[in-house]
Amino acid sequence: DPVTIPTPLIINGAITTIKSFIIKFTALFNIHLIIDIAEKGIPAVETLLNKSKDDIIINYRLGNNHVNK
Repeated sequence: DPVTIPTPLIINGAITTIKSFIIKFTALFNIHLIIDIAEKGIPAVETLLNKSKDDIIINYRLGNNHVNK
């Protein structure tokens, strides 16, 4: 059954095949807020996330101001 309460999930580097699968799988069960910590491959990961459910990508290399948005 889909999750009915907010259930955050943090993924470090979703561009890998397995982690991309994890995002797709968890989205099937309505697990959101998905937070991906990434540096490379951000455009590809953005296609997996649902911004209307507040899924986000954090590029830690952009510094504290970007991470704290």
